[in-house]
Amino acid sequence: MKLGIVGKPNVGKSTFFRCISDVKAEVGSYPFTTVDPNTGIGYVRVECACNRLETGCDADRCHGGKRFVPVNVSDVAGLVPGAAEGRGMGNEFLDSVREADVLIHVLDVSGRTDEKGEPTEDYDVSKDVEFVENEFDSWMLSLVQDRWDELLKGMRSSDLQPEQVIAEKFSGLGIGRREVGSALDADRSEMEDWGEEELEGFVKELRQEAKPVLYACNKVDVPSSEDNLERLREEFPERTFVPMSAQAELTLQGAEDQGKVEYVSGDNGFKVIGKLTGEQEEGLEHVEALIDRHGGTGVQRVLQDAVFDLLDMIVVYPVEDTGSYEDQHSNVLPDAVLLPSGSTPLDLAREIHSDIAEGYAKAVDAESGRAIGKETELEGGQIVKIETG
Repeated sequence: MKLGIVGKPNVGKSTFFRCISDVKAEVGSYPFTTVDPNTGIGYVRVECACNRLETGCDADRCHGGKRFVPVNVSDVAGLVPGAAEGRGMGNEFLDSVREADVLIHVLDVSGRTDEKGEPTEDYDVSKDVEFVENEFDSWMLSLVQDRWDELLKGMRSSDLQPEQVIAEKFSGLGIGRREVGSALDADRSEMEDWGEEELEGFVKELRQEAKPVLYACNKVDVPSSEDNLERLREEFPERTFVPMSAQAELTLQGAEDQGKVEYVSGDNGFKVIGKLTGEQEEGLEHVEALIDRHGGTGVQRVLQDAVFDLLDMIVVYPVEDTGSYEDQHSNVLPDAVLLPSGSTPLDLAREIHSDIAEGYAKAVDAESGRAIGKETELEGGQIVKIETG
C-alpha cells in the first residue's frame, strides 16, 4: 500500500512528508523543491492492542498504547496546469503516482499561492480541488484512447470479461479487476459504440475507484483559512477536507526532540516540560490555539482518514505465542499489519511471508484461543497466531 502526496508547488507537501516519515525532505519556497519523489515510510496512529491486555508492548513505535503502523508514502514534484501534456514536472509526477493507492492532495487553504504555486493573495482555493484529479484523468484518458482499439479487439477475440481485459492492460497503474468492474457500467456490445464522452466518464469513474483523493487543507492556522475551508465544504460536500497545519506539527515534533514539550503525534494537546525562550513560548501559544480550534494539528487525522476511511484498512497483530502474545524472540506484540477490510487469516499469512502462506495449517485467535476459519474475515485489532504444517 502506498500513499501519494500530491499538489501544486509551495503548499507544504514536503513539510507534511517530514512530519509523517523518517525521511527529511528538502523544504523550500520555490517551485519543484521536490524534483525527484521522496519515498519513505510514514506512520499512521492506532490504539495498540496492548491497551486491553494485562501486559506491556515491545514494539519500537508504541508510546503508551499509541501505536504507529508503517505505510509507504511518496512526496512527488509539484504539479502545474498542463501536466498531462508534459508541462512542468508533469510526466515525472504522473509516472510517480501511478502506484499510489490513495492520493493525499495538499491544498494551501489560506489562498496565498496561485495555480502555479507562486505567492499571491485571496486566491480561490476551489480552483485547486479538481485540479490534480483533472490532470490525472486527462493522462489516463490519453492512455485508454491510445489502446482502445486494441482493448476492443482483445474483448472480441477471447472469452474474458471486459473488466479482466482492461485490468490486464493497466495493471501497471495499480488498477485491478475489482476497480475496473466497479467503474464499468456497460456490456461488451455497448462499449463497441463508445465515443469520447463515454470514455471520459469511464476514466473518471475508474480513477475515483483506483485512486481516491483526500484533501489535506494545510496552513489552516492562517486567518483567511477558516472561511476558505467552510466554502470548500459547502461547494464540494461529497469530498473529504481535513484541516491541517504541517508547520504546527513540525514545531511540536522539534520541541519534543529538544525536550521542551511532551507530545505524541496525533495528541490533542501537549505539555511544556522545558525552559522556553520568549519566541518559543509565543510559537507554542500559536500552536495551542490551533489545537484548541481543531482538536490537533490534523496531520495524523489526514493519515487515519486516508488509510482507514478511504482505503478501508484494518490493523491485525500476528504473534507466535497465544499465551504471552510474543514472537519467536520473546517480543510482545512486535508487529502490526495493515490489511484491507474483509481479509482472512490466509491473507494475513501471505502478507507476512509467502512461505507461511504455502505452509498454512490453521489460525488461532490469541485472546480467546479459538480457531479461526481460513475464510473468516479478521477484525480490526485482532491478535492472530498462524500455524503451519
